[in-house]
Amino acid sequence: MQFLIDSTFLFKASEAAFLGAPLLVDKDGRDHTRTFGVTRDLLRLREKFGIRNASVLVGEESVAATCKEVLDDLIPLLQQVRARVVRAEARVVDICGQLASSARWIVSTNPAMQQLVRTGLGVIVPHVSDTEVVTTDTLKEAGMRPEWVPAVLALSDGRNAPLKRRNAIRLLEIYGSLEAVLADTSSAPSADWKRKLAPIAAGLREVEKELRSRPVAIAAPALSDEPLFVEDSDASAAALRAYGFWSLVRMLSLPDSIDIGDTASGKCKTDYRAVRSAEDLQTLEQCLANAEVCAIDTEASGRDPRSAVLYGVSLAVRESQAFYVPMIQSDLDSLRVDDVRARLRRALSPRLKLVGHNLKYDFTVLHRHGIDVQELHFDTLVAAHECFGDWDFWNLSALARKLLGTSVRRYRDIVADGETFLDRPFKELVEHACCDADMALRLYAVLRKELRRRGAERHFVEGPMQVERLLVERERDGVRIDIGQMRAVGKAAKIRAEALRAAVIAAAGCEFDVDSARSTTETLRELGIWEKTSRPLGEAQMEQIAGEFPLVAKIVSYRRERRRSKDIEAICDAATKGRIYPWLSQCKSADGSLWSASPRLDEALGAGAVLDKAIAGLFTEVGRSLEILAEASDETVLRKDLGVRKGKDGFISGISVVGDAEQREAVLLTAIGEPDPAISRRFLISRAEASKLRSAITSRYPALFRWLQEFKRSALASGFAEYRGRRKYLAGLHSSDVDKRNRALRSAVRWLATHSGPRYPL
Repeated sequence: MQFLIDSTFLFKASEAAFLGAPLLVDKDGRDHTRTFGVTRDLLRLREKFGIRNASVLVGEESVAATCKEVLDDLIPLLQQVRARVVRAEARVVDICGQLASSARWIVSTNPAMQQLVRTGLGVIVPHVSDTEVVTTDTLKEAGMRPEWVPAVLALSDGRNAPLKRRNAIRLLEIYGSLEAVLADTSSAPSADWKRKLAPIAAGLREVEKELRSRPVAIAAPALSDEPLFVEDSDASAAALRAYGFWSLVRMLSLPDSIDIGDTASGKCKTDYRAVRSAEDLQTLEQCLANAEVCAIDTEASGRDPRSAVLYGVSLAVRESQAFYVPMIQSDLDSLRVDDVRARLRRALSPRLKLVGHNLKYDFTVLHRHGIDVQELHFDTLVAAHECFGDWDFWNLSALARKLLGTSVRRYRDIVADGETFLDRPFKELVEHACCDADMALRLYAVLRKELRRRGAERHFVEGPMQVERLLVERERDGVRIDIGQMRAVGKAAKIRAEALRAAVIAAAGCEFDVDSARSTTETLRELGIWEKTSRPLGEAQMEQIAGEFPLVAKIVSYRRERRRSKDIEAICDAATKGRIYPWLSQCKSADGSLWSASPRLDEALGAGAVLDKAIAGLFTEVGRSLEILAEASDETVLRKDLGVRKGKDGFISGISVVGDAEQREAVLLTAIGEPDPAISRRFLISRAEASKLRSAITSRYPALFRWLQEFKRSALASGFAEYRGRRKYLAGLHSSDVDKRNRALRSAVRWLATHSGPRYPL
């Protein structure tokens, strides 16, 4: 096995190690110090890689890395110990190019050597702490081709290089050559790449030309397979002793042969493929035709499925195997995107059960790009939420780590800020996309077993998955809203906000910008309400002190009403033909309450303006929640109070919270177990008033709170909340953290109050 050893890094290492200090000087005054360093490192390489046949290459870079005296001292010694030396007035990369046909490995730290890699020829890069082995396979894994190496180095290597290596590889994937990259005047995967490259185009061409290997004619001995690299003989030992290198004599023994192989061989074997040709697509279609269940995942340009551009679709039908189907023309070889879309639409037939993580996003993106899929069978995000309730994270990476013991890189771990996957090597996109589909398929198997173990599989299918299908439809088709009613409610909210603002200015006795945190803070300082600090007074801080200062309470009330007005405006502005298209989720809160955003549905629900009965039925308003609690606990007093008509003072007399609606909410929050500070902030009352309110509520409804105490005790003992055969699992119920346990108990009561009625009107 023939090795070509670039001596440049050996000379540099020796110069750096000894700094020119004459540590080994013979009786004739000749300094052999750096010669010792190079010879020692050669023998170490010989032992480490089992080198028996090698040539030491001395070219222009080698000469520049040391001095003539060292070369004149070293080369005779190497010849005496039978180490073949090839010296030429040429770059080492060019010498390697001339000799590469007879070699198996090149040992060098020069990255330009990687352009010579081909089947049967690799590059060994001996770093200080470890060794990198570069082969056709490792380059392929990095998304590289050997012929791209000079261009990639020109674009990304060095202090003033304009791009990162991954961006350079991506450009070469799309354009094929540096010249094509620089010549393009149309579009590009990166918004600012032209700004970076245009002014230095000529310089980049020169750098690439300099880095590219050129054929040279050199006078070199013919390379043979016979063992030839520092012969283990008496003559070699005598030569080393003559130089005073006694410690190196013991390193002359011939090393054992070593199979260097590929550094990636120890990785877990996966079969992740890109579908770029007609043959690839046919293979995928056959796999899908024979499958019953398929995991699906999409890669797109953003987090909003309503506007994201689809990059591709990954599919997995068995563990450790997945396909990535690009939907960008530059990533396809002999296929058209329209044809791929049509064939994929047929392959994903209603017969195929689709599983995945947060499928609602994927289905929305696919629908927008002309791929309608029907069978939303199993969402691992929803299933994990059903099993574990209040875990801190629900992303695919976190679930794979917890449930599979597998580390999965997240999107943000791969793609830097300001980038998309189109700025990264195609191979990275394929690996990430296929891994996500693969992990989703594995999680599907684990979570199905978990649901069965808990006896919750049927409820999951008939409950949360039915809701998920409804949310997919509504994100696609929209939620019907009474826009006229919303505009009327919005107008009334604006009037109330203006009245509250006028009341704030009157109470303060001076004009200031009530919407500005800085202006408000300065005014409150001048009035002696807030201490003089450098930071503006935040909303949370204002809510905390509102119970002590009526002016602050008025300011907070104004801002809340102003936010309500803006939320209503957002709903009206977002409406198209009487419909809005919000984000919807049943996994945002531990209790599974429906959440909406962009725009939020809360104000429309409060105004009774949601005409979509299925969606409106998934939200439980305060009065209905109290009815559920009254029924569960058989609290007759609460039932009677709920029947009282709305009045000025509500139905609990003698307390500071006035108004029927606020009193109902106060009862619900107290039943849930919200602490006094939270109640104080919600109703802008003092801690003492919050405590008084809690006491009044608990004493008025003793049966309710006795029943809730038993409900919580049972939940802590079993690890789940249960009522009428329905269960809600919350991991925090078994936590040793008191705060997590209390949060889980509050979530358990919230679940009871919002899910025990007719939860799924589908």
